[in-house]
Amino acid sequence: MPSMTPRAITVRLAEPRDAQAIALMSRDFIESGLGWKYDAGRVLRAVRDRETTAVVACEGGKSARGTIHGFAIMEFGDERAHLVLLAVRPSHRRSGVGRRLVEWLLESARCAGIASVHLELRAGNDAARRFYRAMGFYETVIVPGYYRSGEGRKEGALRMLRACTNAAPHFTRAQLALADVYMDLDRYEDARGVITRVISYAPDNTRALYYAAYVSARLNKFDEARAYLKLLRTLERDPDLLQKAALLETYMDRGLPLEPGAPGQIPESDRGE
Repeated sequence: MPSMTPRAITVRLAEPRDAQAIALMSRDFIESGLGWKYDAGRVLRAVRDRETTAVVACEGGKSARGTIHGFAIMEFGDERAHLVLLAVRPSHRRSGVGRRLVEWLLESARCAGIASVHLELRAGNDAARRFYRAMGFYETVIVPGYYRSGEGRKEGALRMLRACTNAAPHFTRAQLALADVYMDLDRYEDARGVITRVISYAPDNTRALYYAAYVSARLNKFDEARAYLKLLRTLERDPDLLQKAALLETYMDRGLPLEPGAPGQIPESDRGE
């Protein structure tokens, strides 16, 4: 079968009649080995849901009703959107279909005033990871055992996000100052909520990423903390913050108790210098 070129792609809103085709693509290309959750009934509910947008890619003009070669489903909240599903038929990959679908939804998110778009993918899906990186998404954290098959097999998920609008600097500073207060009071769950909100608006804010790593470590979420530190190192060039990140990782590697208060402080006696 000849592949589509970007010019031949028509991206349109999904219709109820598309539900079965979308569901079969989800079963074969997304949920393979995990159990089929997005059957035709569930897809149909998504198509009809006001807070969800489902789009398909077909060949032809504006009224294209032919074979569906790709689809995407995104759920919209007040400030965040979740890219739930995205699939392209193997015969039509690397021809711009997936990019067009994501671009369509990102533009919809921007028009809706959404601050950030979030998604999950199988941790071992390197091709999907490269695709989303090219689309401007950042890796945030790996969640062990996120996906489960009908036989009880577990598989980790990689979470990624992309900002749609930049948070105002004064908003970011105020929120991080609030996180400082919560950390001084040892209210780390509250601090984590504030920091997560900042990252949803500004995923490349390295101070927020460092705070997120520190708070995650204080809450014994060490895999999450290391994922934040890994992302921080790809973005940060400030040697002082990088040193703090290295000290925090040393704390975790050695199993040392983290000091309350300002993050990133390691007593001289524990530095091994």
